Amino acid sequence: DAPAVRREGGERPVVDVFLRSYLGDAHWLMFCISSLERYVAHLLRAVVVVVPAGADFSAFSTLLAHTSLNLSLHPVAEVMPGYWQQVYDKLNADLYTDAEYILHVDSDSLFMRRLCLRDLFEVAPASTLRSATTSGGQGGLTSAGGSAAPVGLMLR
Repeated sequence: DAPAVRREGGERPVVDVFLRSYLGDAHWLMFCISSLERYVAHLLRAVVVVVPAGADFSAFSTLLAHTSLNLSLHPVAEVMPGYWQQVYDKLNADLYTDAEYILHVDSDSLFMRRLCLRDLFEVAPASTLRSATTSGGQGGLTSAGGSAAPVGLMLR
């Protein structure tokens, strides 16, 4: 793991995931949560999910009820349109967690391999992200070094 982010005594830093979702991404959210559970949970204290207050809150509660993650769901008031609301919510992530580090994850993202602290805290060419469209087409790789082991997949 990344020794630069460990405290004296070898303690790991406290890391929470912050996910901002909406009803249009609800179908991807359960896959995102499942991939966090499988590949990232060992590094996390909690997962915070925020959704627009006007959304069907019970639909999100049902989707997220069957996870072993320490997960909390919060409604947020919409004060601006679309993308800007998402930015606003992410900039206010510290209002929902007191973690030392907040890992922002899009609800349409999937992790594809087990991560270690180094993946979160060190910029490395091996950390690639594949991008795909929902119609099945595949976008390009974003990588400084062109690794064959992608960290995750963005669905669109």
